[in-house]
Amino acid sequence: MPAVKASEGQEKVSATAIPDWVTKAPHSDASYDKVVTVSINGDIQQAKALALSLASNKIRQQVSADIESRYLKKMSSDEQSYGELERKIRTEIRNRMGMLNFAKPKAVATYENKTSKEISVWAQLTKKEIATSLGDELLATDKRLKDFIHVSERGSDLTQLLSVLPALPTLEKRQRLRDALSGFLKKPVKLDSDELANLMNTYITRKFDSLMVNMQATTTDSKPFEPYLQKTLIEQGVPVSVRKPDMIIKYFLEFDDGGVEQGKQKISLVADAEMVDDKGSTFASVSKEYPAMEKSVSDARKQAMNAFTADIAKAIINATLQYIDKVNNSQASQ
Repeated sequence: MPAVKASEGQEKVSATAIPDWVTKAPHSDASYDKVVTVSINGDIQQAKALALSLASNKIRQQVSADIESRYLKKMSSDEQSYGELERKIRTEIRNRMGMLNFAKPKAVATYENKTSKEISVWAQLTKKEIATSLGDELLATDKRLKDFIHVSERGSDLTQLLSVLPALPTLEKRQRLRDALSGFLKKPVKLDSDELANLMNTYITRKFDSLMVNMQATTTDSKPFEPYLQKTLIEQGVPVSVRKPDMIIKYFLEFDDGGVEQGKQKISLVADAEMVDDKGSTFASVSKEYPAMEKSVSDARKQAMNAFTADIAKAIINATLQYIDKVNNSQASQ
């Protein structure tokens, strides 16, 4: 079905001849249509602009929801190949992406009801217009991938991963645009950089899977808790191993047992962690006090250590995102 069209001269319809689109919302498989009616409080042009703005926002929200729905279906299948740490970082990048930019809705008809002192605006955005604007943005994003082809094959897996990670926001935006455009065109979309994108995504996943992190207690009193810390860090997606590491987590734990409160054991954990990369530089750090209450001292300590390891994982993710931003901002300013 083609996009619904307004009849000639509908903007001038009198109050006694209310057009059908005001009382019955227009619908078409080829377009997104919204009608909004607002009161005229003074300036009719301001009222018209307000109605168009409200209708346009509703259309943009509906289009964005449709795009997101298709994208999430695609992501749910792709994410099965990602480890927990990679999945979390990709998710953070997607969350920061915001809505995609596409064509703006237009007013195709207006109607002024002089009896009720209201104005109705019919806004429309065709799927062809959306596809055209998404296609232009997709082509520009696809070309930007070539800015990230200088991947390092030297150094540790962490060093090699960091050399290509700045491409991740572009890869994710490219995928979202491609899924959106494919949905509107109802056919697959082929791009010049398809092979490069596949190689980069495969390389990133392989390097994430190859990462190794060691634990290193800075005091003898902290060492007995290392097995539990390792277990919970692995659950958070941090690849802890005894193999040669790409990163070392130097940590310190000090527990203070605070007695019984409300029938539960109360404790406090003072914990520090420094994540040191293969070059000996601090990649991220955590320093915090963790209060906890549980039925036993052992359970309370586990609760506090769970919070500590969650913060370590978050610190690694945030440091990675900051690195990506730093590199991309530096390239953008050149």
